[in-house]
Amino acid sequence: SHHNDGNADDKKKILHHHPSYHPQSFEYVSPSRAAAIHATIYKSHPEISCIMVVTPTYVTSYCITGCNFNSAGIPESHIVLHNVQTLPFESLLKHEGIEIATAFDPQNGKNTVFVQGYGMFTIGNCLLKTFVQLEVCESMCGVSLTAKRRGPIEMLNADQVCEIDTVFKMN
Repeated sequence: SHHNDGNADDKKKILHHHPSYHPQSFEYVSPSRAAAIHATIYKSHPEISCIMVVTPTYVTSYCITGCNFNSAGIPESHIVLHNVQTLPFESLLKHEGIEIATAFDPQNGKNTVFVQGYGMFTIGNCLLKTFVQLEVCESMCGVSLTAKRRGPIEMLNADQVCEIDTVFKMN
């Protein structure tokens, strides 16, 4: 039997500081559940190179209240975000995030997913585009929440959405 000096196992672990910081005081811990979810997303969508998991203020407001988010508030948000699916919190906890991974459809521009009670996952093939999705989503959520205080929001109608989808070849 070959003796392993622990290096293989150490590669599967992440370095973690103790809360009471001492320069020489480190502890190895197992990776978080997020590592498995990221691995599942990358395996399901090899064309992507960036995953952002974020909890910005306005997006999180939608996620914790259970309100439906409609990206068709303004043309830019519909073009960038398409339809944003909201998944139950449990999707984080089971099957290494396969439900999250399968909710994405990068070929059809579906790169953003909300998780109830948590936040947002957004994926892309480069950091800048992925960040733009985050920024547009947070802005649209903010506009929607602010506008709701003044009354009903007029979203793009079905004909407008269809026209945008046709012009930008989003079908």
